[in-house]
Amino acid sequence: MPRIDIAGLRHYYRMDGAGEAPVLVLSHSLGCDHSQWDAQAAQLQPHFRVLRYDIRGHGASDPTPGDYTIELLARDALAIADSLGISRFAFCGLSLGGMIGQSLAALAPDRLTHLVLANTSSPFADPSLMENRRSTVLQQGMAAVADAGTVISERFTATKSRRKITSRAETSILSFIGFITANGRTKIPIFPKVTRSVKFTCTSCSI
Repeated sequence: MPRIDIAGLRHYYRMDGAGEAPVLVLSHSLGCDHSQWDAQAAQLQPHFRVLRYDIRGHGASDPTPGDYTIELLARDALAIADSLGISRFAFCGLSLGGMIGQSLAALAPDRLTHLVLANTSSPFADPSLMENRRSTVLQQGMAAVADAGTVISERFTATKSRRKITSRAETSILSFIGFITANGRTKIPIFPKVTRSVKFTCTSCSI
């Protein structure tokens, strides 16, 4: 199991793909781990070195006491890239991972070649929803919220919801996230330095 020890904290990561290809970092959502990206990573590997990792406190990465800020998690991602000798990379983040991506763009825009933000935001419209969920898990354990996760997982991994990734050669990132229903050309207008035009196609992928 590949892990990197950074300042006494062990981070799990997995790198797949062609040796000299550009690096694409995939960052998962809250309560998941790097395996959330298994299907996408398999299709992306012919084009990229795909770096997946478990966010601090998730999967096989160590937890630490106290609250985690988004900036802290973004600095973790930079530290993993530094430890692997990766100077620049494309970054794709889903939900919590997308928040990390926004922080990366603010902290180190020159490190990013492209940025894809999926099903994410900066602030939560209603923070009490996540706070109530957090309190439930602390008091009753993960079993109290496991059923909801199972329903969502079954919905998005059903055969009828299989996804197809396509991309134009001139775009240096294949962008597909299963929580988007779209077909066409879009831009990510978050930070000017990392705005890119991305061609993507999503088939049979409705919420």
